[in-house]
Amino acid sequence: MMAMVYATLMLMCLAADPPGQQWQKLADLRFGTFEAAASMVDDRIVVTGGIGQAGETLAWTQVYNPQANRWTAPVKLGVGRCSHAQVTLPDGRVLIVGGETGQVPGSLKPLGSAELIDLNAQEATAAPDLQWTMTGPTAHLLADGRAIIIGGRSAAVFDGASNTWSRFIRLRQSRTNHASLLMADGRVLVAGGTGRDSLELIDVEAGLSQRLSARMDKPMDDLALAPLDAGRAWLLGGQDTRTGRTTDQTWIIDVRDPRRTVIEEGPRLGIEGGMADHAVAVLKNWVFIVGGESETEAGDRELVKARILGRATSQIWSLPDLATPHDDATALPWRNGVVVIGGYYRQATGFGKLKMPTASRTVETLQLSAARVNETR
Repeated sequence: MMAMVYATLMLMCLAADPPGQQWQKLADLRFGTFEAAASMVDDRIVVTGGIGQAGETLAWTQVYNPQANRWTAPVKLGVGRCSHAQVTLPDGRVLIVGGETGQVPGSLKPLGSAELIDLNAQEATAAPDLQWTMTGPTAHLLADGRAIIIGGRSAAVFDGASNTWSRFIRLRQSRTNHASLLMADGRVLVAGGTGRDSLELIDVEAGLSQRLSARMDKPMDDLALAPLDAGRAWLLGGQDTRTGRTTDQTWIIDVRDPRRTVIEEGPRLGIEGGMADHAVAVLKNWVFIVGGESETEAGDRELVKARILGRATSQIWSLPDLATPHDDATALPWRNGVVVIGGYYRQATGFGKLKMPTASRTVETLQLSAARVNETR
């Protein structure tokens, strides 16, 4: 009975008239992977690293050719890595930074190294190392073509023209498994992370990070941020570091005046048990949230759920379920929609109720109509 009441209340939180598109499968990855990273080079999807089926950190770059509907693995990395950051530079090279290397479970080591992938030359070369390691960093391409990588105790700015780290900005708190968002005015909002309930705002030009007055109501990791209008951001889901429980709550953060930051509850995602480790992609006025996991007292489960958020209206619509679960997957805006890549799920075996972990090779896409993409309502 309580489950029925909960479901009814959650449906009331979701807006009516959801988009009617369905998920379509693309060609499978060459290697199943989760905790990988991805970015676009032209119309090609570039996936690096992650954890493979044997628990090893992968040292492959997997590239999707949309014309052939085929994945290739043309470039091998200098070191296998997972939970790293990735960004495509204006010249088409792909920068990857930090993460962890080794074997799951129990022998992962944090990395402070960086690599540059050149798909035209089909090679990966070492970029300058950082002076500290970064586990679960985040990355953004700045308006001037430089890249900012946020993790550990600092944010680092990479200048692709000179292949150097041109600026280091001390964070107010060290961060792992946090969320960050490049705002329209060039500042970077950073939220949460393992054991953190704080927010801070990085001013790249000034080389400073300011801790904000507003705080989250609990320390949250494996959460996500998405843009709303100027000066506001949407904080989506996550996991309570203290209890491990996930939430379907969202919050709207207003940083237009950093001295008077406001954080207010937003609409719920409508997922019983909540979600964390979900993948988020932003396409014009829409935000896609896909996969992840839900963790409650009854245990954790990998999710096939997906949502789409309207930036102009702060409303949430339910999308059709994915074909397979995608926990710790990666997602990108692609063409008129979103593509979700790989991830992790438990697969039933022939031994009673035993379920074995599987690094997924599945890639799915959902495409909106051109009219829907450009809607502002």
